[in-house]
Amino acid sequence: MVQMIENLRDTGLLFWIGAIGGFLLILAAWGILRVMISRRVKSNRLKSMLNVVLNWVGVLVVAIYIFQYLGRTSWMTRPLFALGETDVTPQLIIVLAFSVIIAYRLSGILTDHILPNIYERYNIETSVSATINTLVHYSLMIIMVIVALNSLGFSFTSLAIFGSVIGVGLGFGLQNIMNNFISGLIILFDRPIRVGDRVIIDDTFTDIEEIKIRHTIVRTRLNERIIIPNSYFLENKFINRSYSNKRLRVTVEVGIEYGDSIELADQQLREAVYDLQDTEYAYKVRDPQPEVYCEAFGDNDVQLRLFFWIDDQSSQTEFILPDLVRRNIYKRFYDVGLNFAFPRRDLYLVNSNFGDDKKIPNVTEEPR
Repeated sequence: MVQMIENLRDTGLLFWIGAIGGFLLILAAWGILRVMISRRVKSNRLKSMLNVVLNWVGVLVVAIYIFQYLGRTSWMTRPLFALGETDVTPQLIIVLAFSVIIAYRLSGILTDHILPNIYERYNIETSVSATINTLVHYSLMIIMVIVALNSLGFSFTSLAIFGSVIGVGLGFGLQNIMNNFISGLIILFDRPIRVGDRVIIDDTFTDIEEIKIRHTIVRTRLNERIIIPNSYFLENKFINRSYSNKRLRVTVEVGIEYGDSIELADQQLREAVYDLQDTEYAYKVRDPQPEVYCEAFGDNDVQLRLFFWIDDQSSQTEFILPDLVRRNIYKRFYDVGLNFAFPRRDLYLVNSNFGDDKKIPNVTEEPR
């Protein structure tokens, strides 16, 4: 038996048998833990989070195990090229790649499963939670890469030398990317826009859906997504309807005929807003009270303008409520006999002979 083991060691097969056996043990332990989670944990949310954590812990353990074995081989530590004082080896590249992947998944676990519970418990706004998620994601990625490089003895002086060599060449090519990157950081801290804000861009109504480090995703009323570079929000003019609060003053314009009572029209316009108190949107229409102004005397109408305030712009209420008010105005004007003005002309005939049986002679003009 001892002789057989010695033969296997001499041929190198013992090394690979041990590696495969250890891998199978890790796989078995992972399967047992997964079954235990499935049977013992009742909460679906907690079960999902634990499965994700277990999957990536398993990947991490397997990666460490593989490096432990393959690290003994010469090809894993063979230098590919030198970066300053540091030799770049396959081991360094693989560890760096795994570190980025693990950091990305760990960030997903935090932002999708752990942090939402904290936000919900302390009633943190959506815009603030989106900023925290972005900062956590990139901070975790940077920390993980630095720790991985440092653990492999990577010299950051080499990175500084490498950066100084190619920095000038890439500076012009990456100018726009860096501009958007810095703009994203400014937006996250200065917060001229936040997730959930209603923003008007080039006469298009949009909602801020997600703010990333280089670009922002907005959603239009047609449920289309527009990807906008972050620098746009620092260099161009746009309207943010939710900057200080979500209250909005809505305008409805009406024209009545000359001869109709302006006081009666004023009353009916206000009542059309008060009628919203009997709908599901009553809580969104509050103080101050609606206001009506006589704007101008037009060619065909007396122009009145109704103003009222809404407390929230979510679920398209800035479009739904004016629609309901216009319907109420139409019904109320019809009930009280007020008329909506429309373009028309009155024709007065001053020829006293028109209509007589006398034939009106044709008048022709001689050509000149």
